[in-house]
Amino acid sequence: MFGELIQDAELRSLFDLYPAASDRKAWERIPKDYRRRLKEEGEKQLGCDLSPIYATDFMEFCRTGNRSHYEAKLFVRRTALNTFVLAECVDYKGRFMDKIIDL
Repeated sequence: MFGELIQDAELRSLFDLYPAASDRKAWERIPKDYRRRLKEEGEKQLGCDLSPIYATDFMEFCRTGNRSHYEAKLFVRRTALNTFVLAECVDYKGRFMDKIIDL
């Protein structure tokens, strides 16, 4: 996403850490066992409900300086997003897209 916005090739390469999900050859080079584990982890989390992050969660951080409550929710959601994105990249069937969009 950011890579397309950057004109400088050297700077753009910093954002090209992973191949596009549509680059099936690149994703199939990942060892089969690891791809299986990525899918299994995504499948395991499909049924999990993730707490929303409310504006008041962030406002608490702004008001008190205590960021642990906000960060706890944020980190759980960010980890889940990473899990679903990687699972979708190796599976490439759209099964994880709703969760990715929700997160």
